[in-house]
Formats: sequence, structure tokens, C-alpha cells
Amino acid sequence: MTHEFWWQSVEIIQVVSTDQFLKFAELTNDDAPHHIDTSVAQSMGYQDCIGQGLFVLSITGEASSKYLELINKNGVTYGYEKLRFPAPVYSGDSLTITYEPESISEKNVLSSKITVKKSSGEVALAGTHLLKILEW
Repeated sequence: MTHEFWWQSVEIIQVVSTDQFLKFAELTNDDAPHHIDTSVAQSMGYQDCIGQGLFVLSITGEASSKYLELINKNGVTYGYEKLRFPAPVYSGDSLTITYEPESISEKNVLSSKITVKKSSGEVALAGTHLLKILEW
């Protein structure tokens, strides 16, 4: 089985906003005070309200979709491994999302490194995305 296109990586940039954090909180009921109340977030040592970790993860979906377009294949998320959220994400942050394929299994499950970096260079999310390629 040859996969001559699987190694191509994708990078996108997205600027996030308070409005996105609030909409995500409404959609998921993840309305913990440090996500929606500046004074609470600041009392916890943050500069401002922080984006939900799962919000940050959700915006990586654009990169995997772009990857599938790039290789002209269909696929679905199979899972995630070793997710970490080492730095907070604030409204106005410019995030660079990198999707880097690393390996593919005999069952067509692609393992790709996903990284979300802030313009400061801090890593806001790191982990592995498992993508089931539906046909080669």
C-alpha cells in the first residue's frame, strides 16, 4: 500500500475572539467563570478570560479538513492522544495551527501531530490527531 501524499503538512492562522469563547460556552455549557468573567479570570492569575481547552481543540478541525482537501480523500476523526494545553488562549490571540502527519497504520488511521502556537511562540495545544482515511 503506497501513500505518496500522506506526508504533506498544513498550517493555518486564526485570530480568536471573546465572542467565540462565549458562543462555545453557550453551545457546550462550559461556562466556568474563568472563561466568561474577567475579574474571576484575573483573580486566578490570568490576564483576562481564557478560551476553553476544547474550543482550542475544536479550531484544529479546520487544519485536518484542509489536509483531506490537499490529499483529495475523505476521512473522519478516530480520536486524539496525549493532548496538552500548556498555555492559556486569550481573546485577540493569533494562533498558528500546524497539522503534521507522522505515520499511517495498516487500517488507514493516520497519526498527525497537531500544534497550536500563539504569536509569542508559546504552545497552547499539543497532541496527536487520529484520522481514519476512508479510502486510498
